[in-house]
Amino acid sequence: PPRSTLFPYTTLFRSFSIEYTTEENEVVRLSICDLYGKMIDNINRISQSKGRQIMIFNTESYTSGIYTVKLNTGEEYLTRAY
Repeated sequence: PPRSTLFPYTTLFRSFSIEYTTEENEVVRLSICDLYGKMIDNINRISQSKGRQIMIFNTESYTSGIYTVKLNTGEEYLTRAY
C-alpha cells in the first residue's frame, strides 16, 4: 500500500493548494507540469516532518488548463491532475 498521499485542489483567487502526507520524516520534491510534461514550477528537496502538509501556490502567471502535480519522496512517486 502507498505510504504517502497527494491531493491537489484549486481555490478561488488564482491559487491552488497541495495537501500531502508522509509516514516518516522525508525529503520531498514537488513539481508542477503542464499536460505536455513541461515543468512549470518546482519545489526541490524540502525536508518535511511526517504527517499532513499543505502548500499553497500562486497561479496568477499560469494559463488556464490542466496541470499535473508530482510528489517524489525517494521511495514513492505520485502524480495527480488538477
